[in-house]
Amino acid sequence: MQVFLFVNLTDAPAFSYQQPVMQAVKTVAPLVLTIDLDTFSEELLVQQACRLLQEATQFVVYFKAENAEVPFRAAQKIVEELIWKDKPGTVLLEGKHRRLQIMLPARPHLSFQVAETAEDLKPFLQATLFG
Repeated sequence: MQVFLFVNLTDAPAFSYQQPVMQAVKTVAPLVLTIDLDTFSEELLVQQACRLLQEATQFVVYFKAENAEVPFRAAQKIVEELIWKDKPGTVLLEGKHRRLQIMLPARPHLSFQVAETAEDLKPFLQATLFG
């Protein structure tokens, strides 16, 4: 089972239901399970996302950071799942986030890429979904 998790790291509750990255994944890889959350998501949604990561045979977690210091809040459990479980996967970061950029590159089981725009991350996303 392939899983794509979109995490919007934001300082304010986000009610944008049309994330272009999510739409692109659904279009080019319709069999990939997709889920999105943000820093204000409800606990049940976060638990569901963690479970999907645990059960996935392949996963991509895509963080979109509003700024380099935005707190994880609800997304903390996703970060912990990535750090403490030695499950291989891909993590993409759009923008800059100081804590993610310190913690994730040190995890040998994760492929971690950072770019300023979604367009810059597209090759890594495509390689993971179709590689």
